[in-house]
Amino acid sequence: MASLSATDATALATAVLERLGTPPDIAAAVAGWLVSSDLSGHASHGIIRLHDYAARIAKGTLDPAGRAEVTPVDGRARDGPVVLVDAHRGYGHPAAHLLTGELVGRARAHGVALGGIVDVSHTGRLGEWSEAAARQGVVLFLCYASLDKSNVAAYGAGEARLGTNPFTFGVPAQGDDAFVLDVATSALAGGKMQHYLEAGLPVPPDTLLDRDGHPTTDPAAFLDGGMLLPFGGHKGYGMSLLVSLLAGCVVGQAARDRDHGVFAVAVDPGCFAGAAAARAAVGAQLGRMRSTRPAPGHRAVLVPGDAERDHRAAAAGVVTLPDAGLANLRELAARLGVTV
Repeated sequence: MASLSATDATALATAVLERLGTPPDIAAAVAGWLVSSDLSGHASHGIIRLHDYAARIAKGTLDPAGRAEVTPVDGRARDGPVVLVDAHRGYGHPAAHLLTGELVGRARAHGVALGGIVDVSHTGRLGEWSEAAARQGVVLFLCYASLDKSNVAAYGAGEARLGTNPFTFGVPAQGDDAFVLDVATSALAGGKMQHYLEAGLPVPPDTLLDRDGHPTTDPAAFLDGGMLLPFGGHKGYGMSLLVSLLAGCVVGQAARDRDHGVFAVAVDPGCFAGAAAARAAVGAQLGRMRSTRPAPGHRAVLVPGDAERDHRAAAAGVVTLPDAGLANLRELAARLGVTV
């Protein structure tokens, strides 16, 4: 394994993004979110994504200079509880950041707010945004769908018709504590395939089919027409289809590029029993789960979000990558004329 300080990793990612045509302010922000994913234990959404972004830019499916903005929604007040962000085919991270801020403010004003993003590319680790909303005392549900990227098979299917279609929930507790659930509706996130390949590891059983629909643990099969399975069989399939309907069909139809979309709902918990009472009750329930006696072979019972917080503390500002992953990044940097 190879290590980089978060400062060096951010500088490298920023320089690469700038060479790819990204404005300096957007490059620095996206680099920071990529490194945040690495530090949170999700290398699949970290700086190894730079290769993917370079490929998207080369294909014309990602505009590195695209700048997200709030766009009018027909018949809706600009400061009302419904907000739409146009990412202009740019990076999804700034668009999701903008949407989250808008939803937090509107939820506080109206009790609940609905939002979406159109013309958007990869949005990074979705838990970044639900965690940010929870830190500000607002509940957030957010999901992302890519209708044109089929790499997940429906339950019982032998071909892919769905994307990984992730979703996240953030629920604030007391202080900085929060419930932060961030999952793909596939058994594995698609970005983790690159991580398994670079680490030379097999994928877990019952997560992947080869191009002919046969089970496999070889991550290379995914790049050769293979497909992921939904988590939990028919249950994950149902969730994946729901995300595609909300984020892809309902929101995505508001854009020129109708294959990608984000759908989100924000709620001010104070509109029910009061914010303090709600956050105290959430904290008590999270504490109840954490105090559960662990089963044999398990160190502790965690709640969603704990693993990421623990990983950030243990990382101590250092990004760890497989040797092959760092070598690939250096190759990309050298090709772009970036000194590592």
